[in-house]
Amino acid sequence: MGVNDFKVIVKKENILHNYHYLKKLKNKNIIAVVKANAYGHGIENIVKLLTEEGCDYFAVSREYEAKKILNFQLKNIKILILETIENLDLLKQNSNLEMMVNSLSDLKNILSNGISTKQLHLKIDFGFGRNGILGKRDK
Repeated sequence: MGVNDFKVIVKKENILHNYHYLKKLKNKNIIAVVKANAYGHGIENIVKLLTEEGCDYFAVSREYEAKKILNFQLKNIKILILETIENLDLLKQNSNLEMMVNSLSDLKNILSNGISTKQLHLKIDFGFGRNGILGKRDK
């Protein structure tokens, strides 16, 4: 068997067990992170499975992943894009889409383009210097 010859088997029952366990643990809503094709497990299969179980909030890394979920035409779900995107029309056309904002300059641009604050999440840098709004030092 070569390096690229492997198979991962993910049981539907295990995914559902984990989802219900986490949901029951704190009785809170769950944001299912399905970036990178649901970590290689198939974004369509995972999103549809979790939607059937009542999950209505998903997070992705990229705009194209959000578009893919939108194409499933699922009702009453929200999608959080974990980075700032340039295609603001996509947010204007889809009130169920939300995105992270990484800088104050991005925030100003986004707000000046008429995007609702209800669709925005601020990513705060707490000193690691990787990404996010740094407060007074951010421009």
